[in-house]
Amino acid sequence: MRIKSKLIVHVYISLIVLAFPLWTGLSGYGKLGYNKFMFFAVATAACLLLLAVASVIQKSFRFKLSIASVSALLFIIACALSWAFSDLPRASMLLGSRYDGLLFLILLAVSFLIVLNYGEPNGVYIYMLGLSCGICSLIAIMQIWGLNPFSLYPAGMLYKDSGLKYSGVFLGTIGNTNLLSSYYALCIPAFIWLILDTDNPNRFWLLLPSCLAMYVAIAAGMRSFLLALTLSLVILFLYYIKTRFPEKKYYISAIGLIFASSVLFLVSVFVLDPNDGVLADLGNILHGRISDSLGSHRLLIWKEALKLAVAGGILGYGPASYSHLSQIRFSRYVPETGTTLVSYVDNAHSELLNYLVQTGALSLVFYLLIFASSLCRIKSRGKTAFGFSVISYFISALFGLALPPVLPIMWIFMGLMCTAEGDFDAKAFASA
Repeated sequence: MRIKSKLIVHVYISLIVLAFPLWTGLSGYGKLGYNKFMFFAVATAACLLLLAVASVIQKSFRFKLSIASVSALLFIIACALSWAFSDLPRASMLLGSRYDGLLFLILLAVSFLIVLNYGEPNGVYIYMLGLSCGICSLIAIMQIWGLNPFSLYPAGMLYKDSGLKYSGVFLGTIGNTNLLSSYYALCIPAFIWLILDTDNPNRFWLLLPSCLAMYVAIAAGMRSFLLALTLSLVILFLYYIKTRFPEKKYYISAIGLIFASSVLFLVSVFVLDPNDGVLADLGNILHGRISDSLGSHRLLIWKEALKLAVAGGILGYGPASYSHLSQIRFSRYVPETGTTLVSYVDNAHSELLNYLVQTGALSLVFYLLIFASSLCRIKSRGKTAFGFSVISYFISALFGLALPPVLPIMWIFMGLMCTAEGDFDAKAFASA
């Protein structure tokens, strides 16, 4: 039963890591969120059903009792209570307008528990992620160059029409560039760690999707990704020095180097005072020019989210409730087309604030316990690559979206981090 169950979960993880990021359905960006959700829901339900059949046949059931597994169960309960006691239309919050409702949250926790109990960290998953990341990036590059592969954009629209014919920016097989930046944040630190930490010559192939992703991120101006990547690489560098060079002088020197580089960088930004991109935002902060427009109006959105969180209480307003709550609207007249583009805020643009507003402080506490439990295992050799993936995603999620196109991979990686010690072969990981 153990072997069969692990094979079932191996196939499940492989589907989510390799096929899920590339799946768009047949309707392009118009129904991308729905198609991603359905892929995840069907795959998770099928995996759960097959595991149940295997358990019945073998008359054996496995459930690892730990802080992480209990927190996942309590996360489900907290989200369900938030939904049950919500004053908003509960039927609409089962799925949500962006398919991030109660059912999605339950599926996330279930996928985590499946992987925690039957999964094994395996280097193959990182290479699969590299393949999906590379293909997604190639599609995004073609779009940046003016093409419309697989007709992802509606007829008559292209990437260059963003802000002219439609609101938002969409690229690759992930869609919204805020989500694509979170996906890249999940990928690249894992690639870099595997390149540094293993001896397999195949690891250098991971440089290809890394470079493609960096090109897309820079071309599309993905601020949150560049910030998350920078911070996560600093953490990765310090961890690498600490684990590879035990003498304290090397670690202290590394900290000194990072501190000096940071001071030099901040002074340069202060003096040069850039007027575009993430450096412009940083320059405004350093000069004390703080306004609601900071970070693509994130400061304005976060202010409203914090007020909603305080009023929402310990259970929040209910899953996928943000679109019912926010009063913020953005509009812009486009002289080139003679139309006015209007966009509505249906997300806190911070995953932690999203939980706090929608499903309340209880769900946020249990989510953070799951995250902390996963990081406690980062020193396990076979789990470090997944750990840096989780760290980098978490940083990007502080100012990102919590939606179906990316979040399932994060929860599965946390599940891999929380598997029982000794359940995997580190040598097999290194040679994968």
